[in-house]
Amino acid sequence: MTAEADLDQESATMRETQIKLIINSRQLVLSDNRDCGQECWGAIKISKHQLGRFEILSIQLFQLS
Repeated sequence: MTAEADLDQESATMRETQIKLIINSRQLVLSDNRDCGQECWGAIKISKHQLGRFEILSIQLFQLS
């Protein structure tokens, strides 16, 4: 039995947070991976889900050109 088999459908659903911050006069966007235009110089995707009694937090960093 894998750990994934212990997850029910609701707890396996990834939850995402979107927040905009101003850092050093630039915009840092915590995004759901959508295109945020030329104003953004970086993006962070944060998602979490339950794995049994543990809460897993995943953070992905994106550098936008």
